[in-house]
Amino acid sequence: MTAFGSEFGRVTVTVLKLNRPELLERRKEKLDALRDRVEVILGTKDMNRKQLLLNALVEDAISHHAEFSACLGAHVQTLQLQGFLPTPVDA
Repeated sequence: MTAFGSEFGRVTVTVLKLNRPELLERRKEKLDALRDRVEVILGTKDMNRKQLLLNALVEDAISHHAEFSACLGAHVQTLQLQGFLPTPVDA
Protein backbone atom coordinates (compact mmCIF):
# COMPACT_ATOMS: atom_id res chain seq x y z
CA MET A 1 0.00 0.00 0.00
CA THR A 2 1.23 3.48 -0.79
CA ALA A 3 0.52 6.85 0.79
CA PHE A 4 -2.37 7.52 -1.58
CA GLY A 5 -4.16 4.19 -1.71
CA SER A 6 -3.40 0.78 -3.03
CA GLU A 7 -1.94 -0.16 -6.38
CA PHE A 8 -5.10 -2.20 -7.00
CA GLY A 9 -7.23 0.90 -6.38
CA ARG A 10 -5.20 3.05 -8.75
CA VAL A 11 -5.35 0.38 -11.46
CA THR A 12 -9.12 0.06 -10.98
CA VAL A 13 -9.61 3.82 -11.34
CA THR A 14 -7.46 3.85 -14.47
CA VAL A 15 -8.96 0.78 -16.16
CA LEU A 16 -12.57 1.76 -15.44
CA LYS A 17 -11.87 5.43 -16.19
CA LEU A 18 -13.51 6.50 -12.95
CA ASN A 19 -12.08 10.01 -13.14
CA ARG A 20 -13.44 10.94 -16.55
CA PRO A 21 -14.98 14.43 -16.62
CA GLU A 22 -18.63 13.36 -16.84
CA LEU A 23 -18.29 11.10 -13.78
CA LEU A 24 -16.44 13.76 -11.82
CA GLU A 25 -19.21 16.26 -12.59
CA ARG A 26 -21.95 13.78 -11.63
CA ARG A 27 -20.22 12.95 -8.32
CA LYS A 28 -19.89 16.66 -7.62
CA GLU A 29 -23.62 17.16 -8.28
CA LYS A 30 -24.47 14.31 -5.90
CA LEU A 31 -22.17 15.67 -3.18
CA ASP A 32 -23.63 19.17 -3.63
CA ALA A 33 -27.16 17.76 -3.21
CA LEU A 34 -26.00 15.87 -0.13
CA ARG A 35 -24.49 19.07 1.29
CA ASP A 36 -27.81 20.87 0.72
CA ARG A 37 -29.68 18.14 2.61
CA VAL A 38 -27.17 18.27 5.48
CA GLU A 39 -27.65 22.03 5.74
CA VAL A 40 -31.44 21.55 5.98
CA ILE A 41 -30.96 18.93 8.71
CA LEU A 42 -28.58 21.11 10.68
CA GLY A 43 -30.95 24.07 10.39
CA THR A 44 -33.99 22.11 11.60
CA LYS A 45 -34.95 22.94 15.18
CA ASP A 46 -37.61 20.25 15.71
CA MET A 47 -35.70 17.18 16.92
CA ASN A 48 -38.26 14.66 15.64
CA ARG A 49 -38.19 16.19 12.17
CA LYS A 50 -34.39 16.41 12.30
CA GLN A 51 -34.15 12.71 13.15
CA LEU A 52 -36.54 11.75 10.32
CA LEU A 53 -34.52 13.80 7.84
CA LEU A 54 -31.26 12.32 9.10
CA ASN A 55 -32.56 8.75 8.90
CA ALA A 56 -33.76 9.37 5.33
CA LEU A 57 -30.41 10.91 4.37
CA VAL A 58 -28.43 7.98 5.70
CA GLU A 59 -30.80 5.44 4.13
CA ASP A 60 -30.55 7.17 0.75
CA ALA A 61 -26.78 7.55 0.97
CA ILE A 62 -26.09 3.90 1.75
CA SER A 63 -28.68 2.38 -0.58
CA HIS A 64 -26.81 -0.02 -2.82
CA HIS A 65 -29.19 0.91 -5.64
CA ALA A 66 -28.30 4.60 -5.52
CA GLU A 67 -25.81 6.14 -7.88
CA PHE A 68 -22.46 6.79 -6.15
CA SER A 69 -23.74 5.18 -2.93
CA ALA A 70 -20.22 4.26 -1.75
CA CYS A 71 -19.01 7.84 -2.21
CA LEU A 72 -22.06 9.36 -0.51
CA GLY A 73 -22.08 6.80 2.29
CA ALA A 74 -18.41 7.46 3.02
CA HIS A 75 -19.05 11.20 3.08
CA VAL A 76 -21.98 10.84 5.51
CA GLN A 77 -19.89 8.56 7.73
CA THR A 78 -17.05 11.11 7.73
CA LEU A 79 -19.48 13.88 8.72
CA GLN A 80 -20.72 11.67 11.57
CA LEU A 81 -17.22 10.81 12.77
CA GLN A 82 -16.25 14.48 12.73
CA GLY A 83 -19.33 15.34 14.79
CA PHE A 84 -21.12 17.39 12.13
CA LEU A 85 -23.97 14.88 11.87
CA PRO A 86 -25.37 12.68 14.62
CA THR A 87 -25.77 8.97 14.11
CA PRO A 88 -29.35 8.11 13.07
CA VAL A 89 -31.72 6.43 15.52
CA ASP A 90 -33.74 3.42 14.44
CA ALA A 91 -37.43 4.21 14.36
